[in-house]
Amino acid sequence: MEDVDALIEDVYVFKLVRAAQAFKQYAHEVMIGQGIDLTSDQWIVLKKVSENPGINQRELASGIFKDPASVTRILDGLVKKELVEKRQGKDRRIYNIHLAFKGKKLVEKTLSLAVIIRKKGLEGLTREDQRAFKKALDTVFNNFRG
Repeated sequence: MEDVDALIEDVYVFKLVRAAQAFKQYAHEVMIGQGIDLTSDQWIVLKKVSENPGINQRELASGIFKDPASVTRILDGLVKKELVEKRQGKDRRIYNIHLAFKGKKLVEKTLSLAVIIRKKGLEGLTREDQRAFKKALDTVFNNFRG
């Protein structure tokens, strides 16, 4: 059991946040280094939309564990960059999100970069370590989701 008086640097949730921030920063640096002006959050949205053409904003937010306001901001930036299109569905209040041509090409171009970025984060971990890490993260997530 974790000590309540532990230094913040030793608390597992702090370590998770720190690792996530390091990932985002590293991913952005790799993208910029390749001449791609895209944040990790923008890339995640593009990837999710590529896997689910026509997904609505609510489903997208839920699927990437972001609040709707953040997803709206991300989408607005991607629309401005002509990477995604918002199309009105049968219900005029709901927009369906699709990749634009430039977005499809960008996802194809960046898939190999995503693999490189993920591999960097897993350096020094065996396959068994990676499986145990994923399982532990899923357990922590499920503990909080109840």
